[in-house]
Amino acid sequence: MTLPANIMGVNGVVRVMLLWSATNNANNKTVRFKFGGSTFYAVAITTGVMCQAIVEVPNRNNASSQVGAQSAFNGVGNGGAAVITAAVNTANAVTMLITGELANSADTITIEAYSLEVLH
Repeated sequence: MTLPANIMGVNGVVRVMLLWSATNNANNKTVRFKFGGSTFYAVAITTGVMCQAIVEVPNRNNASSQVGAQSAFNGVGNGGAAVITAAVNTANAVTMLITGELANSADTITIEAYSLEVLH
């Protein structure tokens, strides 16, 4: 999907809700969300049958500067991992990708639902 040019402004936020289902076994099924080529979410689903994430990508007073929380951090509070930073020029259209990667071709991973919000 493509985010239109200039829609975020310099302090806007893209918020994405993602819901996947997967085969329940010990094999890795890796799900990702990429914003302009920068990975803002990547988690391996193993013995679970679903994964839900809410990912926020805010511009930080500049159309070409973003910051976000690490994939392993869910919810609100403090964490031990450094923030993710990116330099995607949101004054231009931005490609966003939702992907799944299987360790075993007999497994499945399905994007069940997603939503996208742009906040100002």
